[in-house]
Amino acid sequence: MGRLGGFPSREVQLVAERLGWELQRVRGDHFVYTKAGNPENLSIPRQRDISEALLRRLLRIMGLTPDEFLRLAKK
Repeated sequence: MGRLGGFPSREVQLVAERLGWELQRVRGDHFVYTKAGNPENLSIPRQRDISEALLRRLLRIMGLTPDEFLRLAKK
Protein backbone atom coordinates (compact mmCIF):
# COMPACT_ATOMS: atom_id res chain seq x y z
CA MET A 1 0.00 0.00 0.00
CA GLY A 2 1.34 3.43 -0.93
CA ARG A 3 1.09 6.61 1.04
CA LEU A 4 -2.29 8.25 0.91
CA GLY A 5 -1.45 11.86 1.68
CA GLY A 6 -1.46 14.51 -1.00
CA PHE A 7 -4.39 13.37 -3.14
CA PRO A 8 -6.20 16.27 -4.81
CA SER A 9 -9.69 17.00 -3.53
CA ARG A 10 -11.13 16.56 -7.03
CA GLU A 11 -9.72 13.04 -7.33
CA VAL A 12 -11.36 12.02 -4.04
CA GLN A 13 -14.64 13.48 -5.32
CA LEU A 14 -14.40 11.48 -8.55
CA VAL A 15 -13.85 8.22 -6.65
CA ALA A 16 -16.85 9.00 -4.42
CA GLU A 17 -19.02 9.69 -7.48
CA ARG A 18 -17.91 6.41 -9.10
CA LEU A 19 -19.13 4.64 -5.97
CA GLY A 20 -22.59 6.21 -6.15
CA TRP A 21 -22.17 9.17 -3.80
CA GLU A 22 -24.18 12.19 -4.99
CA LEU A 23 -23.28 15.82 -4.45
CA GLN A 24 -26.07 17.33 -2.35
CA ARG A 25 -24.70 20.80 -1.68
CA VAL A 26 -21.63 22.95 -1.37
CA ARG A 27 -21.41 24.39 2.10
CA GLY A 28 -18.68 26.97 2.58
CA ASP A 29 -15.54 25.34 1.31
CA HIS A 30 -16.83 21.74 1.55
CA PHE A 31 -18.60 19.49 -0.92
CA VAL A 32 -21.24 17.42 0.89
CA TYR A 33 -22.13 14.03 -0.61
CA THR A 34 -24.82 11.52 0.39
CA LYS A 35 -25.53 7.95 -0.61
CA ALA A 36 -28.77 6.00 -0.26
CA GLY A 37 -28.47 3.42 2.50
CA ASN A 38 -25.58 5.20 4.21
CA PRO A 39 -26.55 7.36 7.20
CA GLU A 40 -23.35 9.43 7.10
CA ASN A 41 -22.59 12.44 4.93
CA LEU A 42 -19.29 12.62 3.12
CA SER A 43 -17.81 16.11 3.50
CA ILE A 44 -14.83 16.72 1.20
CA PRO A 45 -12.99 20.02 1.65
CA ARG A 46 -12.25 22.20 -1.35
CA GLN A 47 -8.55 22.37 -0.70
CA ARG A 48 -5.72 21.47 -2.99
CA ASP A 49 -4.51 18.27 -1.30
CA ILE A 50 -6.21 16.03 1.26
CA SER A 51 -4.10 14.96 4.25
CA GLU A 52 -3.57 11.27 4.92
CA ALA A 53 -5.52 11.39 8.20
CA LEU A 54 -8.55 13.02 6.58
CA LEU A 55 -8.43 10.70 3.58
CA ARG A 56 -8.43 7.65 5.86
CA ARG A 57 -11.52 9.05 7.63
CA LEU A 58 -13.27 9.62 4.28
CA LEU A 59 -12.37 6.09 3.14
CA ARG A 60 -13.92 4.64 6.29
CA ILE A 61 -17.18 6.46 5.54
CA MET A 62 -17.08 5.29 1.90
CA GLY A 63 -16.36 1.72 3.00
CA LEU A 64 -13.07 1.45 1.10
CA THR A 65 -9.67 0.11 2.01
CA PRO A 66 -6.66 2.22 1.02
CA ASP A 67 -5.74 -0.31 -1.69
CA GLU A 68 -9.25 -0.18 -3.17
CA PHE A 69 -9.11 3.61 -3.21
CA LEU A 70 -5.73 3.62 -4.96
CA ARG A 71 -7.06 1.24 -7.63
CA LEU A 72 -10.15 3.39 -8.23
CA ALA A 73 -8.13 6.61 -8.27
CA LYS A 74 -5.94 5.31 -11.10
CA LYS A 75 -8.88 4.64 -13.45
